[in-house]
Amino acid sequence: MNGTGMLLLKLTLVPFFLFAVSMAAVRWGPGVAGWLAGLPIVAGPILYLLVLEQGAVFGVGAAAAALSAIFASEAFNLAYAWTCRWYHYCIAAVMGMAAWFIAAIGLTSLPGTPAVALGAALLGVVFAQTFLPRTNAASKVISITRTDLAMRMIAGAVLTLAVTMLSASLGAQWSGVLTVFPLLGLILSVSSQRAYGPDFVVRLLRGMVLGRFSFAAFCLCLIWMLPRQNAEIAFLVSSAVSVSVQWASRQLAAALRRTTA
Repeated sequence: MNGTGMLLLKLTLVPFFLFAVSMAAVRWGPGVAGWLAGLPIVAGPILYLLVLEQGAVFGVGAAAAALSAIFASEAFNLAYAWTCRWYHYCIAAVMGMAAWFIAAIGLTSLPGTPAVALGAALLGVVFAQTFLPRTNAASKVISITRTDLAMRMIAGAVLTLAVTMLSASLGAQWSGVLTVFPLLGLILSVSSQRAYGPDFVVRLLRGMVLGRFSFAAFCLCLIWMLPRQNAEIAFLVSSAVSVSVQWASRQLAAALRRTTA
């Protein structure tokens, strides 16, 4: 792929998926938006671009690091969710990002093996499911301005450019962790708290926990397939597995709610 085509992919892939999730939040509310945000809509395209530029071996290491970074994402969610119940969204954002950076630094000091990465991811999900605050707030019909939507898409393009341009210097582990930078969580949390309050944010972030299983499935499938298939097939199959796990988790959650209702 020539330089122009690669640049076009960097500028359009992640913004397109951010647009789709933002529209889902408007149409179906925070629970569904949070659930969809668990799909690899940001990390997936960035990992694909890293593989195209740096090769499959680099991509395997980055995918393992991205899997472990679920722990850092849940550290952000926990810090933001608890802080926003009492403080302004600026303070909640600072606390969330501080928690993410501390967790990310810790993760990059661990061995970058798939087993360690999976253990970190599962630990993050368990902690989030256990310790995230709970809310009985009903879903709301929400709206989004064109300015907010444009800013989300621009932020996605900037993150993509930054990670892919710095990947050779950062190495596979930091590049993988940064692909799971909580861009979508930060944007959705701040905009939701500003417009609808902390209970809405908590519902959104709890929805993200359920989506982590599909992201983990995506990364594990990618780790296994990249050494065996070309990038396009590896990412297509991994994406299909991710969507299947996401659908199954949604059905299971709905069944559990009916059982306990």
